[in-house]
Amino acid sequence: IGSPRILIQVTSLNPVSRAQVARLAEAFPDVVVLSGRAEQVAETFADLVEREKWDVLGLIGGDGARAALGRLDASAIRIIDTMLEGIPLGIVVGGGANGMPVFTKAGGFGAEDALVRVVERIRA
Repeated sequence: IGSPRILIQVTSLNPVSRAQVARLAEAFPDVVVLSGRAEQVAETFADLVEREKWDVLGLIGGDGARAALGRLDASAIRIIDTMLEGIPLGIVVGGGANGMPVFTKAGGFGAEDALVRVVERIRA
């Protein structure tokens, strides 16, 4: 079956997030990461979610998470687990991504290897 397809949106400008994304790109170059301003990236993110098959979504940065979920017409995220401390895993409720697993993370939160560890756990 291969590795789960993971799409991550990063709208946080925090240096912590940038370092985490750089580490992730080195370790897992096949993980698709979209980054930039919340509204612009959210539109692209929502289009990709609705057009392609993804196994897990990631939303990093609160403004972008709200924008992306709004574009997808989602009503909520139902938390079901924790990927790492402070990085919950949930299921999108409603809209174009209904039922999809999604993890969220505040922009400035976590160690430099946090995203690498999350993807390792997803693919374990």
